[in-house]
Amino acid sequence: MIKLIVLVFLPFYFLFAKNENVYIKEEFRIYYTLTGKNALPLKNQEDKNNNQVPDYVESIYEKLRFASDLINKKLHFKSPLTQKRFHGAKYIDIYLINLKARGAASDILNKKNKSISIKLSTDLIPNTLTPLHEFFHLVHYGYTYFNNRWVMEGHARWIEKIAKNEKGNYKRKLPQSIVELEILLNSTYSSKYFWNRLAYLYDNSFENTQLFFLKVLEKLALYDNKAEEFYFYPKQRWTEKQQKSFNNNIFILNAIKETILALRMNEKEALDFVTLIDKYLNYMEYENNKKNLTKELRRIDFIKFSKSYDEDFIFKINKIIKEKQIKESKIFPSKSLYYNKKKTITKAVMYKNGYLYIGEYIKENSFGVYFTNKNISTFEELSLNDNYIPIDFFIENDYIYLMVKDKTSSYERIKVLRTKNKFYWDLVFQFDNNEKNLNKFFYDKSTFYFINNADKLLYTIKKEI
Repeated sequence: MIKLIVLVFLPFYFLFAKNENVYIKEEFRIYYTLTGKNALPLKNQEDKNNNQVPDYVESIYEKLRFASDLINKKLHFKSPLTQKRFHGAKYIDIYLINLKARGAASDILNKKNKSISIKLSTDLIPNTLTPLHEFFHLVHYGYTYFNNRWVMEGHARWIEKIAKNEKGNYKRKLPQSIVELEILLNSTYSSKYFWNRLAYLYDNSFENTQLFFLKVLEKLALYDNKAEEFYFYPKQRWTEKQQKSFNNNIFILNAIKETILALRMNEKEALDFVTLIDKYLNYMEYENNKKNLTKELRRIDFIKFSKSYDEDFIFKINKIIKEKQIKESKIFPSKSLYYNKKKTITKAVMYKNGYLYIGEYIKENSFGVYFTNKNISTFEELSLNDNYIPIDFFIENDYIYLMVKDKTSSYERIKVLRTKNKFYWDLVFQFDNNEKNLNKFFYDKSTFYFINNADKLLYTIKKEI
């Protein structure tokens, strides 16, 4: 059944005037206008069959119908409308607007409109594969919250070749070194060569390569749950930055590794790549956060102490950072370390393992605990959820204990987290704070002590650690 209706209100992100058109057929609703800045070009307003719907709009529907039938019915990927992430969605809304790019798929569920959406250009070429490409992004969103572009764009380029009954370029070898692998992880559309090669190693006839991609997406769906521990935050509330984070590669590479092994891809090249993944993951634990920090790092000299730095020392560090006094001085001889000049140190601790731990605010809602030792020239960051406001930290028995305030709580909920490395935080305990200005805590003889700005003891909580 086909409907042509007049819209009075459109979603807030769709900058149309009132009283514009929507073409509804099956699960697709295609919004378009004939006037204004998002108007279809005159050549695309033709209506040769005189059904009051521009042929261009109908052609967009046909391309989307083809995409859905190919991907969901023939290749057996799950429809995004049936996935838990988009529960309640009944429609895929298509917005034809004046775009610089050809299209963009959204991972946001519009609960009010019961829909998910794609934006498409008002002037796509007749044989375009953009609707197919963007539709596959929706399919991807349905399976996993990992939106790293080297995965998404590589997969979407693969489906384009399947649609054209082509194999694509599959002769480029898989990465054989950490350098080559990092080039892949930072790529976008060129990642198609990697995915085509993996598809070829799975099925050199290219008749059933969808089974490989299905398995990868299913594995990624499982790793979504493991990544929740990484961010200490439900995946449904990950920010766009988290969904595209370089740290996601830990889980993506593990998913690829498990897919190769599960499908018994025993070619030497595939197994060598599994070995490279293991090697890279070990390397990544040390290098990843350092790599992300280096753009804004600067040198500053730190003096070595086997005790906590006092407030006067911390003040001097901040003063030097703010005044950009980087020259050597008697206060800061010896070891040169890199540190971001935009950050404010709140606490510095030299622990018995020889690591210097720095706690500091990056901005209002972000915090890092950084550490370094004599063998490292930069600080490594301990990841923390953006919805936690840090208050204080200490180190005990080789664990870092961090006190934070949970911004998502309607009242002031205090959480004490613990980690032994920069990838996972465990919740030790939490409580609701009725006092103000809680800013310090420490541990002694099986008891946590919580103190305010005036050095008044507010709480004691007995707990073995």
